[in-house]
Amino acid sequence: MGLLRYSGKEKPLSRFGFDDPLKLAERKIGGIGRSYEITWRCNKMKKTIRQSAKAYEPKTTKSIVELKSISTELEVEEKTFTDKDGKEFTINVVEISGEEYRVPTSVIKQLKVLLVEKPAMTEFKVIKSGEGLNTTYTVIPLE
Repeated sequence: MGLLRYSGKEKPLSRFGFDDPLKLAERKIGGIGRSYEITWRCNKMKKTIRQSAKAYEPKTTKSIVELKSISTELEVEEKTFTDKDGKEFTINVVEISGEEYRVPTSVIKQLKVLLVEKPAMTEFKVIKSGEGLNTTYTVIPLE
């Protein structure tokens, strides 16, 4: 909360129509012989460990399969991670609306073939079948 201190008294900045002390400092206030001190108090909400634990959501990377359609013009970024055994691995991801979606290498390979046959293709979708090591992805062109 921002406060304006003068003559030993503190008044909230909101009383003067300001919430940000920097904006107040830019505007000349007061008259001749008056001295003002602007202070800013940070009122952070403190949480308990319990509250933090209940609110915690681990950051996850979703699968491209979850999208209804994918543009061929999305930028792909390689991200490197370390597994629990300390081994590094790299995945391809695209970012859409602040969410990251993993793009399996097999999808990239299928797209390469499809784009040779259909160079004007601009959108596609991906269907997943199987689980674990038996997972396969099928790329379906959309028009």
